[in-house]
Amino acid sequence: MTDKPDPSLFSVDLRDGEYVAVFAVSGFVRHKIKAASLEDARAQAHDMIEDMTEIAVGLEDEDITLDWVKPDTPMYRITRNGAKARCSFLLPGDLPRDPDETGF
Repeated sequence: MTDKPDPSLFSVDLRDGEYVAVFAVSGFVRHKIKAASLEDARAQAHDMIEDMTEIAVGLEDEDITLDWVKPDTPMYRITRNGAKARCSFLLPGDLPRDPDETGF
């Protein structure tokens, strides 16, 4: 099989209400945010900058910048090489599967 599978055949974990915020602090910090909307996630991410300066000694607000906030990546529920998995992209040979009792 050389073609990628049809994404419409797969169960997708959409991660509603989860957003990813990336901060620049001499590198990057990736943090998941639970929010009602993208605007709410952005506001929470901006509020987190103050919290980070309290945790890191000597760090000031201007030392941290918010790079971006976006909805978390949907994850396809797959069987790959006989093992259950979730992934953000499909490869040839991936098979669709339903979520188990935990939602995985």
